[in-house]
Amino acid sequence: MACFSTNNALTLLLHGLCHCLQIMYLLREVWRGFSARSDRVVMPGGDRGLMRSTADLTFTRWDAAKPATADNLVLLTLQEADAHDALAAEASSSSAGGSDDAACNGTHGHGTGSALAALQKREPDFVAHVERILARVRHEYWGWRGDI
Repeated sequence: MACFSTNNALTLLLHGLCHCLQIMYLLREVWRGFSARSDRVVMPGGDRGLMRSTADLTFTRWDAAKPATADNLVLLTLQEADAHDALAAEASSSSAGGSDDAACNGTHGHGTGSALAALQKREPDFVAHVERILARVRHEYWGWRGDI
């Protein structure tokens, strides 16, 4: 499994994937301690202290072809993360031959472009929601405005 438990943010730090402070920021401020698929909305400044358990949540890469940076990590339940990673693996195995499509869409044979495209077709509102949040992270961390 390519996921990292929220309880093991040190693993991310040791692997040089994401700084521990970024993990805390993502968990508390961006995702508010809820899965990206949760319909729970917490207003900014609410839920101070994050008193609920996050043991069943994990971060995984939104786009498996990109590194695990603050703007490419999504918080999901363990089951949701497994399904998300399986979709990326399925797309990767279907384009493992390094097809011309993979070279053209910038996935370099990883197939995640097609995984996100498949997810976009199935759940356009969810993909738009996550992309909006990740664009906000890019803006807050690096000042990159993107499509906010």
